[in-house]
Amino acid sequence: MEMIKKHDYLANSIITADRGYEKYNLIACCIENNQKFLIHTKDIDVYSSVLLNLNLSDEEFDLDVTKILTRKQTNETKTNKQKYTYLAYSSDFDYFDEELFYEMNPRVVRFKITDDTYECLVTNLARDEFDLNELKKMHHMRWDIETANASI
Repeated sequence: MEMIKKHDYLANSIITADRGYEKYNLIACCIENNQKFLIHTKDIDVYSSVLLNLNLSDEEFDLDVTKILTRKQTNETKTNKQKYTYLAYSSDFDYFDEELFYEMNPRVVRFKITDDTYECLVTNLARDEFDLNELKKMHHMRWDIETANASI
């Protein structure tokens, strides 16, 4: 997040991150700093996934979603888990408004990699510039770099 806030890299860079970096705070940091990002996430039904509770179909998709993060536990936020995601006070998050809400509208993508396995991505890259095939290529490029480093 420090790197993103300092903008100490080339203009028009795209931050890519693996599942270990799947954090609301990082996504919001990119959004608030006008930084393009592509983050590999856990699948739609995994408990700690940022995609949980969005009622996404168990198939491929490329959708824009709305997620409202909050620290409030009201009847409305508890009963409408599709709309609200509760973040505990112990969870790092730097971007709440005065009312303890933060709305994000990322693009979420899910595509098949085997007959019964999917990959999921969260991004703010525009669909007209980066279609699904382009996102798959970018994800694969990141994977090639990761596996190359692991074999050194």
